Amino acid sequence: MTGSGPLHARPKRTARGLDVIQSVYAFAMALGLTDVFIGSKTFLNDVILGDGATIDGRALVIGLMLVNILLLGLRFFWVPRNLVELVHVAAKGEAALHPDGGGRKIDLSSFSVALHLIMIFVHGALFFMICDEFEYIAFLASSSIPVSGSMFTGFLTMQACLLLINAGWISLIKRQEARIERKAGIDDDGTVSTGSVWWMNNLASALVATAPFAVLGACRSELGQCAAQSYEIGANMLNPSPGSAHQFAVIFEGLVEGLARLGIGATDPALLWALGIFLLNSGIDLFTTGRDYLFFDEVEWEARPAGEPAPGGRP
Repeated sequence: MTGSGPLHARPKRTARGLDVIQSVYAFAMALGLTDVFIGSKTFLNDVILGDGATIDGRALVIGLMLVNILLLGLRFFWVPRNLVELVHVAAKGEAALHPDGGGRKIDLSSFSVALHLIMIFVHGALFFMICDEFEYIAFLASSSIPVSGSMFTGFLTMQACLLLINAGWISLIKRQEARIERKAGIDDDGTVSTGSVWWMNNLASALVATAPFAVLGACRSELGQCAAQSYEIGANMLNPSPGSAHQFAVIFEGLVEGLARLGIGATDPALLWALGIFLLNSGIDLFTTGRDYLFFDEVEWEARPAGEPAPGGRP
């Protein structure tokens, strides 16, 4: 503005409360990762670099778990941004419905916002517990206690639950965004959103990773026997050669025996399967949607001084 005319204050209404949520969530993530690094250091000093150190199955499993958690943390650090995107879509919808500048609110109820805030803190709590469980497992693996598949049940269950909860939550957000855009008459460009990639990837990975444990629970037997029985049932249904099931059982038992030589118990092929699926889950996420972690829209409203015309020319 030039000259000596009166200056009008332009108050702004922003969504900076989301920054506070991100800060609190990041603090919970940092606490969890601290436990991970402490557990890793203990295992490294006592097993890998300690007296009589041997590289066995424990090092393989703990190493895979460490990489898995670090990739999970890299991805889930951005969980609150899903709410940021929803608020942005709601603000854009209100702007489309009120082009005269009156749309400075969002089409989200207090209940909806409270639900999303709770879900963000559930994500943070689960990630912290996963990290704490890793520290406990690393401590057990550093001791003289034999490594068994049962030690990892809590860790795998919590990560599967985290992926399922995240998939359901992002799916809900995508449905809300679609409803807001339909209401505002915003056309769908037909592209698959990154949020859809995230929730479908997490849902499929959680189900596939836990499938062997579901089979074990149903069979109530050793993994090799159970797999052979399941394969034999399918083989009989498809009527292949009679020796197929037996050959499969021999191959699978050879795999189990090879893992046992590394110090991994007979039930741990399911553990390695789950860890492999979780790593694949992170790989798909980061390599297909990685750039979307860098760019996202923020929401800011600017109130017009009384009597100033709106962008459309109307007061």
